[in-house]
Amino acid sequence: MAQSEISADLIAAYRATHYRVGQGADAFTLRVDGCSEALSRLFTASGHQSAIFITAYNPFSQTQSDEANLDAHERLRDILSGQASAVIESAGADPSGAWPEEKSFLALGVDLVHYHLTVIKLAVALSFPNDFAGDSASGKNCYASDDNDERTN
Repeated sequence: MAQSEISADLIAAYRATHYRVGQGADAFTLRVDGCSEALSRLFTASGHQSAIFITAYNPFSQTQSDEANLDAHERLRDILSGQASAVIESAGADPSGAWPEEKSFLALGVDLVHYHLTVIKLAVALSFPNDFAGDSASGKNCYASDDNDERTN
């Protein structure tokens, strides 16, 4: 099996991150390497079978200014709005506080067959916004857990 170009420390940071979906009483937290009952319920209620959790903040884990991150976040919202059935404001948070919270989205109904191409287009669009002319998981929800389904407020 090929070795990842992503460092073990960065992979550990991604695994430790709390991926909060939504806001208020209906929010829930996803975690890498587990199942999410809350995500399953969302899929059932919405009729979707796939989603991506994605951020435009700090591309390639390179710290950007607040202004650059907010601008990229809004551009990502515009791109996802044309590709997803529903887009939910979300956030990724480092529980240790070593890395600042990153605004994110959970995009429902994204065609996973085209997922990799979409990510490449997003990376190009967000990294080179002035040059981009572009166009705008399986049924088993075991890519993230929701910490015993505790709600975040």
